[in-house]
Amino acid sequence: IYTTHSPLFIDAYNYQEVGIVRKPSVGAGTKVRTATPGIFDALDDRKVFKGLARFNPAVNELFFAKSVLVVEGPEELIAITETLKKLKKIKVRAEELEHTILVAGGKQAIPFFQRVMNAFELPYNVLHDIDITQEMPSGDRERNKKTNDLIRELAGGNAVHTFPHKLETTVGLDKHFKDQYRANQFFSDPSNITPELESIVAGIFNDGN
Repeated sequence: IYTTHSPLFIDAYNYQEVGIVRKPSVGAGTKVRTATPGIFDALDDRKVFKGLARFNPAVNELFFAKSVLVVEGPEELIAITETLKKLKKIKVRAEELEHTILVAGGKQAIPFFQRVMNAFELPYNVLHDIDITQEMPSGDRERNKKTNDLIRELAGGNAVHTFPHKLETTVGLDKHFKDQYRANQFFSDPSNITPELESIVAGIFNDGN
């Protein structure tokens, strides 16, 4: 038996061998939570492998987090962090609020991580783009609706927050950020952080989840 605070020791592929040890209170005592086998039965092997490949040491921090906020990409991580700084809720990182921000690597990957966190009863929130407009082709609209509905279905009692369309349109841009560097440049200027973005971020971190 290994006990550790190191994400390097976690192998999500062998999730049946992982147990999360917590002590909710003195009265409740120490609790060990393991996952029921078969949490990926609804997914084909390719999707499972793709999902597990995303479990790098940074992502594995979710097993040690008090609460997780799942976002699509690194641009959202940058936007949220800088907004929290502007709101004077943190100085450097969201962990100051006992939240770990998990970058899923795209909206399509979010349900995979939800399945893992649900299996271990880890508390989490989700923030994602709606990605739906009336002008887009019906096929794209239906595909995004299907993913949005699945995220909400899997969330159960965990909160799901959304951008009305995308992060970029929320801050007045009509194009995606080219890379993390451009996003960091943009959001490091507090004047680029709109009241709408402030409201969304404040809503997440005022929930106390």
